[in-house]
Amino acid sequence: MSAFVTILLLLNVLLSAVLGLLFLRLWRVQHRLHGRLQQLAPNLAGDPARNFELVSASRPSLISIEILNPMELAAKESWVAGALGSVTPTLVRRLVYQRAAQMVREELKGHGVTAEVRQHHAP
Repeated sequence: MSAFVTILLLLNVLLSAVLGLLFLRLWRVQHRLHGRLQQLAPNLAGDPARNFELVSASRPSLISIEILNPMELAAKESWVAGALGSVTPTLVRRLVYQRAAQMVREELKGHGVTAEVRQHHAP
């Protein structure tokens, strides 16, 4: 019986040592990543378009479109959308942006432009 307890105790010590080493390794990686984040933090402040260029060097240009009158556009498109604009403005804005992205996609395709049109939502 005491040999069984001794083996379990040794396995427990061995497992604790392995877990301790893994914890130490993860802590070092986390510490290095935190240091790298601190180095990058000053570069990430400011203009989001500049941040996009920093992160994506393979895509040096970005065109951003902000629709300033989504409710007015929705009301022109459909009276239902105009009525819903006061009740669910977020939904109406999302639908307007989806339609605008579709229009841009179709128009660019009509001109022979191969483009990726994506919607980015604010957090």
